[in-house]
Amino acid sequence: MEKSDKKRILTRVLIVIAALTLLSCCFLGSTFARYTASGSGAASIGVAEWDVTVTPSAEFDVEQDANKLSPSKTAYTDAETTRSNSTEKFLVATITNTGDVDALVTVTGNGTATVTASGYTGTDRSSEAAACFSIKFYKGENATDTTTTTELGATENVVAENGTLYIFAQITWTTQDSGSDGTAGDSLDTWIGQYATKVSWTLTYTAVQDSQIPDKTQP
Repeated sequence: MEKSDKKRILTRVLIVIAALTLLSCCFLGSTFARYTASGSGAASIGVAEWDVTVTPSAEFDVEQDANKLSPSKTAYTDAETTRSNSTEKFLVATITNTGDVDALVTVTGNGTATVTASGYTGTDRSSEAAACFSIKFYKGENATDTTTTTELGATENVVAENGTLYIFAQITWTTQDSGSDGTAGDSLDTWIGQYATKVSWTLTYTAVQDSQIPDKTQP
């Protein structure tokens, strides 16, 4: 073999070796040029608590010393004069919100009293007697705020984290005067005083969410 031929073969071999070396570096560089790591994690939130409780505290009972009520002592004069008498205000319910969001509370009643009577003879006049009684609701600053003059609104906001709504009632006995001399009203009042033992109303309390967390309505 000519010396020039050997030189050309050696040159080609070196070129091939060099090419393979460069190719190998490309693969190694791609695979091991940097450290990498992978993994997984989780994000979590707490759910805002909803916790509104209603504690009925009293009902009107004509046999209870604290809540006794009689008709007005005023004598009948004419059909244009209303004879009525009212109880002191007394606590009927406490609504407490220990949750994390405000509550909007609605208190509704059937408006008509239920009169419970016993011991009578003859006609049961309970339905007639119910017309004598009306109820009005107030809200107080605390459980003993019997002098409150703030009427309970159609809806009331009870703030989160131990907000409390104290609901008071006042019951009025109105004599149902009719005729020319008031004897009919006096007769019904007397029947109630003799035989009625309890006057009650059915109340419904509804609470719905009234704030959110976070409050995106604030700037």
